[in-house]
Amino acid sequence: MRFSLENLPNDDNIRVYAAVAVAAIMLDGFYKTHKIKPGDSLDKVPKDSKINLNGVTTENARYIWTALMWLARDRNFNKCIYVSERTGFNPRDEFKFLGGYKSTSLYKSVFTPIIGEHKVEYTPDEVNKRMGHHAPTLMLQQSVAFCLAIPLINSFFLYNKDSKELEFNSRKSIKELQRLGYIKLSFGLMCISHFEVEKLKLRSLHAAKIFGFDGCKSLLEHARCLKELDLGENDLVNLGAKRLKELFGVIPPSVTHLCLSLCEFNKLTADDLAYALSGIPATVTFLDLSFSGLNEFTKDELKKIVKAIPSTIEIDLTNNGFDKDLCRSLVEQRTSLVEALAPRKITSMPLTSAPEASASSRGQNFFPKQGTSSAQSTDNSQIYGIGKP
Repeated sequence: MRFSLENLPNDDNIRVYAAVAVAAIMLDGFYKTHKIKPGDSLDKVPKDSKINLNGVTTENARYIWTALMWLARDRNFNKCIYVSERTGFNPRDEFKFLGGYKSTSLYKSVFTPIIGEHKVEYTPDEVNKRMGHHAPTLMLQQSVAFCLAIPLINSFFLYNKDSKELEFNSRKSIKELQRLGYIKLSFGLMCISHFEVEKLKLRSLHAAKIFGFDGCKSLLEHARCLKELDLGENDLVNLGAKRLKELFGVIPPSVTHLCLSLCEFNKLTADDLAYALSGIPATVTFLDLSFSGLNEFTKDELKKIVKAIPSTIEIDLTNNGFDKDLCRSLVEQRTSLVEALAPRKITSMPLTSAPEASASSRGQNFFPKQGTSSAQSTDNSQIYGIGKP
């Protein structure tokens, strides 16, 4: 997991606690991977298994390395960190020859004065903590969390500026998301709502398995200001009908297009699926249920399922193994409002039909618009509405 500290303000308090926040996530993953705790012998850690600090600048490497050493509280932990020579940072420069830290080292000159008076340490429940929670004041916590929100999103998502689409990078390790936790990710999604993101794709996220109901609910609640939300190819049915309905109920009112394709709804009974889909907000105007295994239901069951969906919603039922005539007859069984809209109710169009993006716009990092400061881009009073203190 790689975070960039490049765009942090010129404030040592923020830089130090941002480095501590990133280091805490790295250290947490390292400890849990190797089933060790602070103070345990590092001999049981395979020699070729290290925390990698590569692809970062000298200052990045210095700050994160120092934060790792601070949290680990073990001089020998230096052996567990790999720092690429390309960073231009040599960890040996931070040590005295005969032990201890140089008075000119970052550890001694910056970290100790700033966090030495506070109880800043690694805790094994890091996954349940907010980003920046180590900072002593709420204002500083908010500043650190907001500064790291965009780098966090860049670590797991690809941004297409042409279509204003943010897509989960499914190649990323699911374990990394588990270590990060939904509280930090929810906050990151909330922060991007202040910028130009209209479409969010969370396909193949295994959200129910990774985050559970509370995590999925938090992600949707904080994905604000979106127009299109793609939850396709997820394991949401494993939450059960009651919780699935509740989950749909927190979809932001700005969302008009909802994709639930490839969600294997045939794993639910017809009654349960109808109940769950009835929770989709009426503010949604287009629902994609393609490739959802609906052909395993009888015609009467399908009528019940389709009728349960709010009547203002257009539905894509294609690629479910039944013909268009059946699709149309299902839609025409809905309310009188649906009957009035029937000619345009069935469509084979995909959720997102934006023109093919240019090669230069694919897979970009997501950053705020030029000239927008972090202080101006967020309402700090809302930032800490996520998770437990």
